[in-house]
Amino acid sequence: MYIPTALRESEGTELYNEVIGVAEDFTTTNANLGEEELFTLSYTGYFIENEDGPLQAFFMGINRVGTPLTNLSFTLNFLVGEEAVWENTVFTLYEDEFGEQPVNTAMPIFLDVPAGKEELLKGATPEQSFIEIFDLEVE
Repeated sequence: MYIPTALRESEGTELYNEVIGVAEDFTTTNANLGEEELFTLSYTGYFIENEDGPLQAFFMGINRVGTPLTNLSFTLNFLVGEEAVWENTVFTLYEDEFGEQPVNTAMPIFLDVPAGKEELLKGATPEQSFIEIFDLEVE
């Protein structure tokens, strides 16, 4: 597992320990994450409720592209049942926040949930979620 720069900065906190525990459990339980030659996202079923910011969904990003990833940009569709949480939404994982994700690693990723979609995400499970990633770009 690869721990991004921004998360490493909170090492030793209760939140850090919880995130790492969930990430380790998720990757152990789902040992065959990702597909060869692709970057994939898997929803863990967990989220973080921030007092001073938006709800954040907890994903694992799996790099099976064949090269380390920096400044990764992708478009995401994420559906719960048939309802979209994110639809054609572009995300960029910048090197200064995420570092360089090595090949064949899984990395915790938190994405801000759009306003009004919080309850939909809170009720989601990985089994009922549909994730599509396209327009993958690496600088």
